[in-house]
Amino acid sequence: MKRKLKKIIPFGIALNIFLMPCQNVYAGSVPKDIKEGSMQIQVENNSFVLTDDETAYISVCTRDFILKRYGDQFSFDNFSSDFEKGNSDYVNFDIVADMTYIENPYTTDYVNGMREAIAVIEDAGDRAIAEQIKDIYIKTQMDTYLVPEETGFRYQIKMPSVMETKEDLDKCILCARTEIGFGNDLVSPICSLGDISNMTSEEAKELSGGSVLTREDGWESLFEELEGLDQIKLFAAETINYNCNAAVTYAKNHAKDKPEFSKDIGQSDCANFVSACIHKGGIPYDKAGEWYPSTYKDIGYPGNNWMRTGFNNNGGVKTYLADTKKYFKKVTKKNVKPGGFLYWNDKSHVALVVSNSGGNLKYSQHSNEKQDKVVLTYNDKESITCFNPNSSTINVTW
Repeated sequence: MKRKLKKIIPFGIALNIFLMPCQNVYAGSVPKDIKEGSMQIQVENNSFVLTDDETAYISVCTRDFILKRYGDQFSFDNFSSDFEKGNSDYVNFDIVADMTYIENPYTTDYVNGMREAIAVIEDAGDRAIAEQIKDIYIKTQMDTYLVPEETGFRYQIKMPSVMETKEDLDKCILCARTEIGFGNDLVSPICSLGDISNMTSEEAKELSGGSVLTREDGWESLFEELEGLDQIKLFAAETINYNCNAAVTYAKNHAKDKPEFSKDIGQSDCANFVSACIHKGGIPYDKAGEWYPSTYKDIGYPGNNWMRTGFNNNGGVKTYLADTKKYFKKVTKKNVKPGGFLYWNDKSHVALVVSNSGGNLKYSQHSNEKQDKVVLTYNDKESITCFNPNSSTINVTW
């Protein structure tokens, strides 16, 4: 049965095809655990080109991939999937689950690496600062430890031209997907569905670009942060205070708000949203610096640095907050903290970091359409730059 014919055949013929032997591969073969047990999946199929049994099979395979990718650090419950309309070649879908960080932050290899690094620091002042860096890291991890959080995973399935048997379905390619900018999708092929059952957790991490934080990572990260701070004191005596938790709380509470700047007017709302989150954290409006919203002092349109990302070299969030004001500083992925932001290097998009549990990044965003997920996982294959609030220029609390 060729997919490209499915949408144009008459109804009577379509019904006959549904009853053809090739459909018996799926009829009655929906995996039992899609309906029963703690790993059950609720499937919503809006696809024009996939049957309910096919979306059920894809959902179970993808769930198993997620469990292998994240299962040693997280537990999961309440899985659901939502398939979009799609076409004969590609269908976008989301997996949503309650995701709980279960790795004790006090005993991870990463934190033990930090402790080993601190032990070799001879200067008492530097050692005290290093201890604070470690304690702040543990605090940010404890905020998510054993706390279930509804989390979205965005995928795309690439289908073969012919799908007549289960073996054909197994040839479907699972791709990571991230909606950014004006609805353009960044797609990274991961693996075929048929490979997932025999895949190890290490292979799943490698295929998705993810990795577990090691002792060496903790050692290197501590010295990286230490070198970037004022060696006299951890927090500079500036009048600007930035509360990371306040920024994260605002992001989660407003991620599903209708975008102020949508595709209906040919724009996108990502930078407007991130700017609003960071302002709620404590960074003040700046009229002279073009960083203010459309509601500021009856101004009808936001400042360029508020509204833009910085990608097109015409001002923006990154330009103002990091390059000009130095309120934020560039850091590695393993060091970025809640309240920091992500900047896409190959697309005009920014998002607010809401957690980085065990090196697994999550963020909240706006785009050109209303979002239906509060929290999304970062696709490790994407090219991003990470920014943390800069403790050398502002007072930062978590």
